Amino acid sequence: MLYVNSNIMNTRLSTRSSVFTEPINIDTFYSFLNENYDVNKINNTFIISRVSYNKLVYYNKINNFISSIRNNYKESRRHYLDGKMSYIRFNTIFRQICTNLGIEYSHKLIYYNSKYEIEYYIKCYTPPPPS
Repeated sequence: MLYVNSNIMNTRLSTRSSVFTEPINIDTFYSFLNENYDVNKINNTFIISRVSYNKLVYYNKINNFISSIRNNYKESRRHYLDGKMSYIRFNTIFRQICTNLGIEYSHKLIYYNSKYEIEYYIKCYTPPPPS
């Protein structure tokens, strides 16, 4: 049984972050999302869930992504990338990237199998029209 508490929905329009030495390439970030996450067609967002995280762990795609963004992190903030990766820690990295790039994201608290879990929704990138 899946229960979604819509009252806990929290939408943020993010601001700049001080975690990075230089911004992560937005195309690199969105190509990673396109390859690994489902898109909600109704509100045009990527769905970040524990199931999708477990697929990334199974196919060993997290380490490649972490190594591609490591040089963008300040030396003092690389502890987010080091150590054993978890769903919560990986979502922290996503939130930092979205904040730095000014990408809108939201989350919902979902009750599933007698546990609460957070699902994140990252707004899909729409490239500007050619001039």
